[in-house]
Amino acid sequence: DCNIYNHKAWFYASQKETRPDATIMVEHGKPLVFGADRDKGIRFVDSRPEVVQLGNGITEDDLLVHDEGAPLPYAFMLSQLAPPAFPMPVGVLRRVEVPTFESAMRGQIDAQRQSAGPGDMDKLMRAGDVWEVR
Repeated sequence: DCNIYNHKAWFYASQKETRPDATIMVEHGKPLVFGADRDKGIRFVDSRPEVVQLGNGITEDDLLVHDEGAPLPYAFMLSQLAPPAFPMPVGVLRRVEVPTFESAMRGQIDAQRQSAGPGDMDKLMRAGDVWEVR
């Protein structure tokens, strides 16, 4: 919290008194429950999230269960939740196991070496259209 430019910008999420109702800790495989007494939750109704009060027939079984591996639209929906209408999600919104750029590139190079053999820079430079610079 920068006292000059963003003073109290995240006040609702950083204060002990307001944090439980203004944030929701998302954990894989667990229902979206929040509140100082953990008595509120988020469920889907007509393809839209809605905050509900637990009790009076509404249980944790009715709530949205967080899935880190769900398709991107789910994580995007979570990222759009914000006070005052919704609590701000905190935690891992989406986790996807994909190869890094480096490992994918190394895999392509290794596959090419297996199919064409190791390269020969001298042969490559003297093949086809080449010229000499003097």
